[in-house]
Amino acid sequence: VKLLDLAGTYVFSLAGTQVARERGLDTYGSTAVGLITAVGGGTLRCLLLNQPAFWMLMPEYVLFALAGSAYTLLLWDRQAGRQEALAPLLDAADGFSISAFSVIGAHAGISATGVWLPALCATLVSATGGGITRDVLVGRPPRVLTTQDDNYIATATFACFAFIASLSLRDVLGIPYYVNMLLVTLITFSFRVLYDMCGWGHLLVAAFHAVASRLPRAGARAGASPRPMWGGGP
Repeated sequence: VKLLDLAGTYVFSLAGTQVARERGLDTYGSTAVGLITAVGGGTLRCLLLNQPAFWMLMPEYVLFALAGSAYTLLLWDRQAGRQEALAPLLDAADGFSISAFSVIGAHAGISATGVWLPALCATLVSATGGGITRDVLVGRPPRVLTTQDDNYIATATFACFAFIASLSLRDVLGIPYYVNMLLVTLITFSFRVLYDMCGWGHLLVAAFHAVASRLPRAGARAGASPRPMWGGGP
């Protein structure tokens, strides 16, 4: 699982550095954004759980993140002919990365609190915190909060509850703890693939809009103007 986590750190750094370059940041800015993308979610999770930042105890994560940034800055443009061919591989790597990040976040949350809600928060922060911070730094709407990347939140949520459910099964079958984490990571990756292939995110969004369109608007019955949600007075 740690190997998948390190690989995910590399992939997230590569993606974050590429986004920073597209937004016009220089070498230092792109490297910083790549590093934040790679370890930002885990760092926020550690702060949330009142723990030391994981990369201070395991500096190899920083090295992998810097390696991803260096590859993007030095070699990515030179492989223009291979970028399209590498796209499916990078997409699969991204899926494995987000699955591993999510399961490790669920493990950290459950280990620290033993309660599902903090574990879910830790999982979501681990999976999306780096990407959200990256998007804020480069001045664009966070992609994970739009329908184009809604699979990140869905994948993290699935991973959290799958991991919690697996703990009881692990005790019954006597599965080693880290083998159990690897199995849940693979199951989560399979969910991510099915989520994209079957278009479940679009179905959920369509269902939400269908329900929302049937709800009466504020003030519609009385013919009055809608009241503001906050600060408008009686």
